[in-house]
Amino acid sequence: MSPAVPNIHATAETPHALPTRLLLWSMTAGILIVSGVWAGLTAIGPWGCEAFTSGMVGIGLSAVMTMAGVMVMSPWKPRLSMDWMTMWLGGTVFRILATPAAAFVLYSAASPWLAMKPFGLSVAVTYMVALFTEATVLTQHFRRRFPAP
Repeated sequence: MSPAVPNIHATAETPHALPTRLLLWSMTAGILIVSGVWAGLTAIGPWGCEAFTSGMVGIGLSAVMTMAGVMVMSPWKPRLSMDWMTMWLGGTVFRILATPAAAFVLYSAASPWLAMKPFGLSVAVTYMVALFTEATVLTQHFRRRFPAP
C-alpha cells in the first residue's frame, strides 16, 4: 500500500477506561433497591421471617458475585472498545457460572435455615437487576464515546 492511500482499517481510537465509579454505584443502588423491595414485600405479605432471611442471604450472595464480576472485568484499566466487549463477556460468564455454583454451595451448607424458593428467587432477581444495570451503564458510556453520525 502506498503512503498516499489512507488505510481505511486504521483506527484513531485510543484506549479508555469504563466509568468505574458510576458502574459500582449504579449496581450498588440496584442491589439496595432490590433489598428494600424484598424487605417491604416480606413485611406486608404473608411470608415469615424465614422468607425475609433467605431472601436477604440470596441478595447478599448475588451482590458479592456481581461485584466480583466487575472486578474480573477491571473497568479502571484503559482498553480499546473491542477489548471491552470481550472483558464484559468474561465478567458476565464468570457471574453466570459462579453465582449458581455459590448459591448451591451456600444452600447445601445452610439448607436447614434457608427457604429454597425465597432464596432462589432473590438470587435470580438480584442477578437480573445487576445485569440490566451494568448493560445500561455500559451502553450509555459507549453511546457518549461514539455518537451516531
